[in-house]
Amino acid sequence: MDAVNLRSPLARHALVDTFSPEEARQEIGRIFCPHFLSPRHASAAGFHAVHRASRQRGYSLNFVGYGSEVEIDPGELSSFFLLQIPLAGSAEVHCGTTTALANPGQTASLLSPTLPTRMRWSDAAPS
Repeated sequence: MDAVNLRSPLARHALVDTFSPEEARQEIGRIFCPHFLSPRHASAAGFHAVHRASRQRGYSLNFVGYGSEVEIDPGELSSFFLLQIPLAGSAEVHCGTTTALANPGQTASLLSPTLPTRMRWSDAAPS
């Protein structure tokens, strides 16, 4: 694997690339599920949403990053489990009554389709 691919996971499978939080919410919501998305800082400085995916039979591999700290509230995912493995930064994940802090190389999170979920991704937390 060359250096470009290491820095840009799934680079050849781009679905979303935007600097607009509203466009990111709409487009990524169409791919996963409708959700609330809000940058933690009013100016949204550094916000750059990227979503890449490779769809396979029965599952997909996704790379998502926002470039700035964001809060994400998808509620219940309804029809799929979501395994999130941070590559950088961290993610505080609330799923049902459980809260976990996911960190690269240490902890991932697995979201249930039937439990309400809320997350806060740090500014360096692609998943």
